[in-house]
Amino acid sequence: MHEFTDGCAAQYKSRHCFGDISQTCKDFGYSNFTRNFFETAHAKGPQDAAGGLLKRQADIAVLRGRATIQNAFDLYNFAVMNMKQTISVCKRGLFRFVETISRDKSISYKPVLNIRLVHQVVVRDNRDEILIRELSCFSCDKCASHFYEENFSNTGSFTNVNMIVETPTVLDNNENKNPRN
Repeated sequence: MHEFTDGCAAQYKSRHCFGDISQTCKDFGYSNFTRNFFETAHAKGPQDAAGGLLKRQADIAVLRGRATIQNAFDLYNFAVMNMKQTISVCKRGLFRFVETISRDKSISYKPVLNIRLVHQVVVRDNRDEILIRELSCFSCDKCASHFYEENFSNTGSFTNVNMIVETPTVLDNNENKNPRN
């Protein structure tokens, strides 16, 4: 699975997002997962609009009175009924409704050095580690197939980062929980 997103550090480049990415193969059964970050203010074309297209079409349908969308299942049904035909550079559209997503919101990860310089994150198999580097490459079939070794001269090598879960700090009963009081 290859994913492309903008490089917004506030949204996608936190240690917790990278920790979540490290679990992607386990969570979704992928053998390889790659997230590529575009430069800030770039990627304003079709590759950045996958979710935006669906939301915009749903908004237009609701505004015109052609659809009532009040929850995730309604949005899923709208997509299945109205967006099966491909347009532009899209080759196919797949929609899957997931009733609930089990999330452990309490998981927190230790910091990743130079996280804002990262433009590619790779996860392989069921490991609790990520491979990161400053450049992405998809100019050949090998990179698109997760065989990155041939382009190290152009993109640099990966840095292996073990995503370590942070142990929550427990306050002592005698500690002041709110220092402003």
